[in-house]
Amino acid sequence: DYAYAEEKWTIKEMIQHCIDCERIFSYRAQHIAREDQQILNFFDENAYVITSNAKDRKPEELIKEWTNLMKATYFQFESFSNETLHKIGKVGDREFSVEKIGYVMAGHSIHHMNVINERYL
Repeated sequence: DYAYAEEKWTIKEMIQHCIDCERIFSYRAQHIAREDQQILNFFDENAYVITSNAKDRKPEELIKEWTNLMKATYFQFESFSNETLHKIGKVGDREFSVEKIGYVMAGHSIHHMNVINERYL
């Protein structure tokens, strides 16, 4: 439950944030892969963390959920053809390919694991 500075997230909140983002990014990839023409909006990650109840969760539950979610995301991306990976859609005012969303997902998780290693461990 420790945060390294005021208004910074705890490790549990950071992991919950990664879970939330994995789900959101996964949906964005699916949305674009299926050629849905609606423009998706960005989200406020701080508002999500505030309402996440991460502080009340057990660390092993968070890890288990995130691990299983990453496995599901792996299979989702494995199912995409090369053509599907190159489909383009909009999130807010930006264009993303399905493939780029996959890279964003991976980079996002790596970023937060680096923060945990550098600031908490």
